[in-house]
Amino acid sequence: MSDSPADPLGEALPDGDELADRALEQEDTGKQLLERIESSDVGTADFEQALTEFIAAMREHIDYGTTGS
Repeated sequence: MSDSPADPLGEALPDGDELADRALEQEDTGKQLLERIESSDVGTADFEQALTEFIAAMREHIDYGTTGS
């Protein structure tokens, strides 16, 4: 089991470690996309692409957090 803040999930559900790992991966992706957004100039293709990816990733993360899938 990992030493992450999501450890209680790993203890509460049979597949909790997998669920927690996936949620943490999603958060890392979001952080990377935010860094890309911050380092891009507004209106550039890279900014628009990173923003589009960020919105999709966060919607997936929110859905995952509420449904686990």
